[in-house]
Amino acid sequence: RDQCLAKELYNWRSGTYKTDCAGNDWLYDSSKYPWTLTPYSSYSSDVFLVYTSGYVTNYDAYRAYAVRPSLYLTSETKISLADGNGSSTNPYIIVP
Repeated sequence: RDQCLAKELYNWRSGTYKTDCAGNDWLYDSSKYPWTLTPYSSYSSDVFLVYTSGYVTNYDAYRAYAVRPSLYLTSETKISLADGNGSSTNPYIIVP
């Protein structure tokens, strides 16, 4: 998992990153572009779209491409190291 977290998402499309990282990350889908939660300041209806090449641009949020669940973590939030390894079949357990 450490090597996956240290590697750019656009480099997850080949080699061991494709199987070890992309293959075990249930949020990752190389056929869809990820979006940010941050709106574009010039157009409140736009958010940022991240292409697989790493290029970032603004785009209409109402199109709802590649919507994935997300959450905010605070300094009090813990991940249980006793349960889960971060893979798609054994995800981390978040403890409030």
